[in-house]
Amino acid sequence: MMQGISSKNIWSYGALTALGSLLGILVVYDMKFAFFALAGLLWTGICFMAPAWALLILGFGASLLTLLITHEELYVNTIGVYYSLMLVFVIANLRHKVDIRNYDYKLTAVVLLFGSFLFIYDAVLSVNEGQKFFSFLVSKGSFLVPYAWFFFAAPVIARLKTGEKLLLSIAAGTLLVITWHILRFDFLHLGMESSDEIWAKNREDVGALKNAVALIAVIALFILLCWNEKRVVLGRYLKAVGITLAALGLLLLFSRSSYLTAIICGLYYYRRRISRRTVIVLVVLAIGVYFIPDAVWDRISYTWTSGGHGRGLDESSETRVYLWLAAISAFAEHPFFGIGLRSLPDYLPFFSNYFQLGNTFHLMYAHNFILTMFGLTGIAGGILAINLFWQGFKAGGRAVMRGEKTGEVVQLLVLAFLVSSQFGEPLIERSSLIVFLIVLSTVAYRAEESARR
Repeated sequence: MMQGISSKNIWSYGALTALGSLLGILVVYDMKFAFFALAGLLWTGICFMAPAWALLILGFGASLLTLLITHEELYVNTIGVYYSLMLVFVIANLRHKVDIRNYDYKLTAVVLLFGSFLFIYDAVLSVNEGQKFFSFLVSKGSFLVPYAWFFFAAPVIARLKTGEKLLLSIAAGTLLVITWHILRFDFLHLGMESSDEIWAKNREDVGALKNAVALIAVIALFILLCWNEKRVVLGRYLKAVGITLAALGLLLLFSRSSYLTAIICGLYYYRRRISRRTVIVLVVLAIGVYFIPDAVWDRISYTWTSGGHGRGLDESSETRVYLWLAAISAFAEHPFFGIGLRSLPDYLPFFSNYFQLGNTFHLMYAHNFILTMFGLTGIAGGILAINLFWQGFKAGGRAVMRGEKTGEVVQLLVLAFLVSSQFGEPLIERSSLIVFLIVLSTVAYRAEESARR
């Protein structure tokens, strides 16, 4: 006996027919359009039908973005595509009911306030400089996408209980990035070339943003350290290989700030884990120190090579000190609204003779995220920056109290971002910001059973 076709099926068949016709037209017109249309349809289907997989893809892709840092145009275009993927995910999951009371309101409020503050501040500056507000919205509106994703994805992550897997997907993508850099590293000449030549080659490979790449190596290292591998077949061996890759990649990136970040996070991680296993790890590390390449030790000791201006530091470190002092001076002169997000290059030559007029165009920030926010945006921006780390760390602690496995990992990763932010601006660099917001989203919403308790 034939059954009637439901109205739902009629709409589905109609939509498929319409999409098939559209794809046929696109194929005739241009295969490139057909490819993007198919990719868009596939991603939309994944977001609707398998949101857990969509989350893992976004986590994996977030760390892969750092591969493109040295290719500016491709990097910008890829960030735009990634934002589109985030937006589709948000739209696809708006259909689910959300209890606003289950949000970690302190963390959520600070994150959304921080993003909104930067957007409004930049909008006011741009309008004052003569740009039309609508033009600003078109050109900079995508800035808010990661913050919107954070807000709408947090309940999905809690409902599907994918927080730990999401963090592991970030680590997996990071290991792929690290493997790429390791394969490009010239081990054959490691003991034959000078440290300066090795650093120069590394800079060509990774670019000026090596600290951002090294930071995600630290992040992967501690995600893997906290991973409970016993539930996975061969998990112990996978964890050992992953930690080894992350540590090796970190060493070969020659990022001094990331070395310090790893040490501080390591001390925090092992503060309550003094056991026989910890002693074994420390002994292995002590032996491993002997085999660390001279180029790494030279990079660390290079910090105290005098740059000729009386501070006893190398030129890079000395420039950072002057930038920090400039940011403090800018805040002292303009405590309420700062000097403006794009005004530091013009301010520096008037602050000190150390900076030559016309040669500061690349020094957009103070190489210290918190000082940058105070100096460029004033007291409100600085306080929001501090609270972003504080509430992120506290939210991790609250997640630990609720019995959530991601809580301690989030605390470690927030600490890593905080230490790294003393020597750079990872929360202004877009790929690092995306990773940071993904990390925070895993503890921003309480699962229903946790909320009942």
